This record gives sequence, structure tokens and C-alpha cells, in this order.
Amino acid sequence: MKNVLIILISLMILSACSDDKTTLQPTIDTEFKLENYSVVALYGFNGDLVDNSSNNIELLGEDISYSLDRDSNINSSILLNKQSDYPRTNVLYNSVLDLSPAFTISLWVKPDLSACKGDNLGYIDLIGRWSATGQKNSSYSLCILKNGRIEGRTYNHDGLFDNTWVQSNGTLNDNEWSNIIITRDTLDLMTIYLNGDLVTKNKTNSPQESNYELYIGKRRDNMSLFHGSIDDIIILDDFVEENKIKGLMNYNIK
Repeated sequence: MKNVLIILISLMILSACSDDKTTLQPTIDTEFKLENYSVVALYGFNGDLVDNSSNNIELLGEDISYSLDRDSNINSSILLNKQSDYPRTNVLYNSVLDLSPAFTISLWVKPDLSACKGDNLGYIDLIGRWSATGQKNSSYSLCILKNGRIEGRTYNHDGLFDNTWVQSNGTLNDNEWSNIIITRDTLDLMTIYLNGDLVTKNKTNSPQESNYELYIGKRRDNMSLFHGSIDDIIILDDFVEENKIKGLMNYNIK
């Protein structure tokens, strides 16, 4: 009888420990609540260049082409190539686009890697304020490389190392829709997610203030040109926690 009681007690302890372990697992918040964050810009590219945030940072561009989005909706993503214009912001909004140390950029991308034009190091800018070094110049950029790797970059002239970056080990697929998120916290750690999965993280500078416009699909100096489709760009002046990344990934700008 004593042995039976010992076995029963042991089973109860194991069960309790198992329950505690389950409750400690991080939960994924599939419903992303945008109102909980400081929103800088929202570009849905639903046949226009409108910013759906309260900042109304409408993009400038002529001869803009639109294409199918990841759900095959017509005229619901922007199509960029040599024949199209590459959108940019008006200089009047430069101060609004100066991001704090904690920031996040999310977008969907369908690249034609063979047609993309990289700079002399192979970088292809998807979105950013990047060109020359120095104060009030380059600030931040989200890039891909010809091999499909992803890179988040920040520049700060007053930093210990002015130009800092984080490059992914994972790669996105050519001519397929993928979601990319870079998010940086107040402890200088930048994390890259590909389709909701964490692929790399490392420390970077906080982005400096810049006199540059924000460009989509190219660099200000035309050194890199993206070819393919981009959709649902979300820029936040906040860090996004890991358990909310998939909710952000699936957020559809309408």
C-alpha cells in the first residue's frame, strides 16, 4: 500500500510540473492591434500611393504599375521595374520619418532576383533612407542580396561604428511572396523575421536623423534597383515582441 501511495504522489507531481511547463510557453498573438503601437506609415498599394496612417505621408511617383498581391487581388501591390517610377516621400515629411531607437518595418515582397540591380556589394534596397555617409545622410534601410539573404542596416555618424548591419542566414525564394520584418529594441538588438520565423539578430546603431527622403525599391543615388512586387509596408516607431510577429505579418492594409 505504501508503494502505491508513493507512485500516486509521484504521478501527481509530474502532472503538476507538466502543467506548469505548458503555461510558461509563449503564446502567439494572431490578432495584431495596430492601435497599441506608434504608427509612422502604412502603404497598402491598393491602386494608389496613399499612406493609410494618420500622418498621411503620401508617396510621390509617376507611371506607377500595380499587380496581384499575395492573395491574387488585382491592383493590390506595387510592381517595380526599369519601366516604372520608384516611389519616394516628400522632403516635408523627413522629420516624421526619423525613427526612434526602437522601430519596426514589415513588408511583403516578391522579388525577381535575376533582374534586380545591386550596388557594388550586391545590396538591393527594398525601403530606406540610404546613400552617402555623414551626419544627416544615411539612416536606415531594409535590403536583400542577389543570393536571397536579408539585411537590416542602420547608420549613425556618432556611433562607435557608424555603419552597422544584421544579415540573415535564411533566404527568401525567388518569384514567391515572402514577408520580411526587422524590429529593433531599446537595447540596440535588431531582429530579422522571414515569414514569421526568427532568422537572425544582432546589435546595431540607433538610426540617425536624416535629410533624405524615404525610397521604395531603390536607393536615393540609384545604385540599387529592385525588380518585383512589394506590398503592405508597415513602419512603426516601436519594437514588436516575438509573440506578436505573426499577427503583424498577417496584417492586411485596406
